[in-house]
Amino acid sequence: MENRDQEAAVALLKVFAMLKFTPGEVMKMGSLEPLVEMFGVEREEVPGGLRCLSEQGLVVKEGHFNWCLTELGCEKMREASA
Repeated sequence: MENRDQEAAVALLKVFAMLKFTPGEVMKMGSLEPLVEMFGVEREEVPGGLRCLSEQGLVVKEGHFNWCLTELGCEKMREASA
């Protein structure tokens, strides 16, 4: 399961890069699920990917469903999209 969480985390970073998110932009988790599927990750794996990113300090949770990229998250996002 941890490996799938990591795959989902990388897919999320690619989605963020594709949409050109910045640290100040907050994302709704529900809107990410169909986008992450484009990178071969199932919808139900999104929470695990977000948790993995959070544990690495790449995203922070703001409220119940909102997530925001940290500066480190933006750096990793650029690496994932390269």
